[in-house]
Amino acid sequence: MRFFTFIFLLIFCITNITLAQPPCSGPGRTAQTAIAVCGILTFQQSSVTSCTGPDLPFNGCTTLLTSSNSVWYKFHCYQSGTLSFLLKPNTFSDDYDWQIMDHTGRPPGSVYNVNLGISINLSGQPGPTGCTAAGTLNINCAGGSPGTQFNIMPNLIAGHDYLLMVNNYVNSQSGYDLDFAGGTAVLTNNQPPAITNVGIVGCDASLLKINFSEDVLCSSLTTLGSEFTITGGTHTITSITSTCNTNAFSFTELTLVLQNPMLPGNYRITVNNGTDANTLLDVCQDAMPVGSFFDFTVPTQLTPVINQINSTGCAPRVLQVILNKPVLCSSITTTGSEFSITPGTHAISSVQSACGSGAVYIDTLDIVLQNPLPFGNYQLVINNGTDGNTIFDTCGIMIPVGYNFPFVILQTTTAPVVDSVQFDPCGPDFIKVFYSNPILCSSVSANGSDFFVTGPSAVNIVSATTDVTCTQGYTNWVLLQFASPINVIGNYVLHNGTGTDGNGILDTCYVNQNTAETHSFNASVKPPALFNSQVKWGCIKDTILLSHPGGNGANSWTWNFSDGSSAVGQTVSHTFPVTTPTVTVQLIVSNGTCTDSVTNTITLGNSFKAGFTNSPVDSFCINTPVTFTDTSRGNISNYLWDFGDLTQFNGQNPPAHVYPVSKDYNIKLIVTDIYGCKDTASKTRYVTPAAFIDFTGLKPQYCTGNQVLLTRKISRFMSSYIWDNGDGKTFTNEVDVNFSYAKEGVYTITLSGVDRYCGTATMSKIVPVYAVPKVKLGADTILCQAERILIGVTPNANYTYLWSTGATAPQIYTDIFTRDYILTADNNGCRGTDAMHIKVLPVCLIKVPGAFTPNRDGLNDELKALNADLAKNFSFKVYNRLGQLVFSTNNPLEGWNGILKGNPASSGTYVWMLSYIDPWNGKPVNEKGTSILLR
Repeated sequence: MRFFTFIFLLIFCITNITLAQPPCSGPGRTAQTAIAVCGILTFQQSSVTSCTGPDLPFNGCTTLLTSSNSVWYKFHCYQSGTLSFLLKPNTFSDDYDWQIMDHTGRPPGSVYNVNLGISINLSGQPGPTGCTAAGTLNINCAGGSPGTQFNIMPNLIAGHDYLLMVNNYVNSQSGYDLDFAGGTAVLTNNQPPAITNVGIVGCDASLLKINFSEDVLCSSLTTLGSEFTITGGTHTITSITSTCNTNAFSFTELTLVLQNPMLPGNYRITVNNGTDANTLLDVCQDAMPVGSFFDFTVPTQLTPVINQINSTGCAPRVLQVILNKPVLCSSITTTGSEFSITPGTHAISSVQSACGSGAVYIDTLDIVLQNPLPFGNYQLVINNGTDGNTIFDTCGIMIPVGYNFPFVILQTTTAPVVDSVQFDPCGPDFIKVFYSNPILCSSVSANGSDFFVTGPSAVNIVSATTDVTCTQGYTNWVLLQFASPINVIGNYVLHNGTGTDGNGILDTCYVNQNTAETHSFNASVKPPALFNSQVKWGCIKDTILLSHPGGNGANSWTWNFSDGSSAVGQTVSHTFPVTTPTVTVQLIVSNGTCTDSVTNTITLGNSFKAGFTNSPVDSFCINTPVTFTDTSRGNISNYLWDFGDLTQFNGQNPPAHVYPVSKDYNIKLIVTDIYGCKDTASKTRYVTPAAFIDFTGLKPQYCTGNQVLLTRKISRFMSSYIWDNGDGKTFTNEVDVNFSYAKEGVYTITLSGVDRYCGTATMSKIVPVYAVPKVKLGADTILCQAERILIGVTPNANYTYLWSTGATAPQIYTDIFTRDYILTADNNGCRGTDAMHIKVLPVCLIKVPGAFTPNRDGLNDELKALNADLAKNFSFKVYNRLGQLVFSTNNPLEGWNGILKGNPASSGTYVWMLSYIDPWNGKPVNEKGTSILLR
């Protein structure tokens, strides 16, 4: 509930009080310690003490609901229906806010973080509030008109748990009555509380946990549990633990702490009146009947043993161990030092289980072996681990040292056999052996010593290579590499045995191959494909002669050439143009069974081509040395250069050549090879004129600030150029430039450019620049009659001066009458001028005339102070005969024109008041007088 008319001071005070409040704690002050309500009783809250609590999550209102100054209630819905409740403040002006939350399946504290609200009321209306038949909406936010303090009755669901938070918004600390009558939902089961379960806590028989059917009031329970008796022996209760120990209002379970543990057996717990003269009361004050009892059993603790050992595959590396009951993770070492496997030596790498994910106890674990476990009968033996114990369960009962559990690893495959072999039938240098079963890569010796071959010629195995599946530990085949290819035709036999690694071939289930097994294969040989070649050089074409020496039964020859043609026979010939640099020849030779081939490249080497380069590479500048370089290729015997200007040179590298005339030249290089064949290379090159650069528009001299306009003149092949005005300014590739000089001086203007063929050209010119004289005579001045002052500028020996009076000195004295003075200073034709006005007053006495005639004839039209031009702190006021102000000014040059409120003032006498500071003696002057307005 909210009012928005609080003044700032009240808000400030409330804020300071809130900051000083303690956090909400104690029974009913938090969601975790909520008060369990009885749906058939009126709950009376005498006061609500101040405390601070967090805001509840977003609830559909712009204003959040705070849990400060709050009381919490909890209730369970036993039958679905509508919820009605009415909250009546003890002080009618109190403003109470509230919210109902459904936290079913969530801890009560979750309401501080998750919006679980089903009905909320923040109305600013004081007085009673709640959910009634007169209510509107499920959400009423801050402010609101009368009636909005009531919500509609929400529907509750049977089996759900709810919280009600009530907030005393105004913090009056006054209480209220809370009544849940009027709805159809049932909040009370109308049954007395009963015990629903009794049992020891874990393995600790000295702790007895009791569960109840509903909330039981903490106030009905004595601190030592005098309400309880246990039959079946003598059992002393030393203390009780429950939510009552944490300031809760009620509880649904508690734990009896016994002086001694209970022995295994059957017991009964009975409830009678305690030392407080009652049994246990629920929140509706219903008492558990005297003599209520519950029978329970304390079980006998069993020793943990192994129920089962599982494995996967024929040679497992992981054994799954299933126990008859959970054991503590803290009793198992990660290295599995509590376990060993007999017979044999089988190293354990680790133990893996849910312990690695944070579990406290487990009933299943995996023993990871360092190596696969071959088929056979084994026992898993329990020992003391490196932690000094075996394995113990959650009750501390250990598996005895020496305990063992038998298990079997079955043989699931037959012995591996050679399934087939692959090899090159013509002179094989390896054989690839395939097996019926995948075999262990670790059983194959890398030097091939598990195998040997017999036959017509000696065969030496040098290595054994396996399939890429060896990354997973097994291979499907083994490649046996021979020291040299088989070169004798005949039948050969592959044998297997024990390698240098001490074993023969094993499959992935560790089953040995039979060492008496053999496998035969037939081998042949290839005829050699080597051939002889000879080149007969020609001027136009070269002839290649080819022949094969025969041998190994060769009876078929096919020749393939790189020009796409082919030929057959033991000896053939073929021609190629001399321009062909290389020829590729392939020979395929066969003896009817095996075929061999070879490809050779033959270099002809007698093609030639004329060529040259020149530097510079493009056109040349006139009279510039040009270097010509021969780039011809081939067996060349003679070089003749024709430079196109009726000069020649005989030799490979001519000296640098100079062209004195600008025009096109046809340059040639004629070469002759060793067979007398000629070839010519020619190029046309242009010889350009010399580079030229200049500019126009430069005047003999300039004044500072004058614009300098220049235009470039360049030769045809000038590709780029730069202007430099000598004063820090440059211009790139601009035809016309425009600039000025700020300072007097002599400047050098340079235009430089780069000719594409003839290099750099530069033109520089000097120009003087003269400063424009700065003439400042000062502000206009007012003087008294016969007063003279010295005016002018500081002399400069380089300047000439001329005054408007005709004087030529830089400084002169003023005349005794009013006039304008103009001074012109000249610096080599650069002139500067300034003027000033000197006003000479005929009389320096400030006075006001006794009469004025505002008839606009230009004479005495205004009433004003005369000769007051220099007066300071000036004030002039005019009044009519009634004492009314008709004119006022602070300007010594301003006067009254006889106009009053837009109309001519009447003739007559007017009073004036004058005040100022005398400009000559600095003394204040105050005068008063009269003047007559005449019309």
